[in-house]
Amino acid sequence: MPQCLFCGCRLSACVCVCMCAQAGSQHDLHVVHRLCAMWLSLSHDGTVNELMRQAFAAIPSHKLVTLVYQVSHTCLSHLLTYCALPHVQDSVTACKHYAGLAVL
Repeated sequence: MPQCLFCGCRLSACVCVCMCAQAGSQHDLHVVHRLCAMWLSLSHDGTVNELMRQAFAAIPSHKLVTLVYQVSHTCLSHLLTYCALPHVQDSVTACKHYAGLAVL
């Protein structure tokens, strides 16, 4: 039971932060970053994902501009790691194989 109560409190906190992001303008940077942090930490919950989808649709886009650099940097680094890692591993394997043949 305490776990369900805890999850309910976290969902309520998400709702409150979403409302602040939609309505307020004084602390936009902090609220938007907090909203993303909450979303990422609770991304396994379908209810939270749906809430965030609705919230991001309702938040004025100028408030989300501050996230563009961070999100693009994270996506790019993951993409480069995903694309480059197999090639690096293949190259290392080929070098080890070639070095082994040279010794024989």
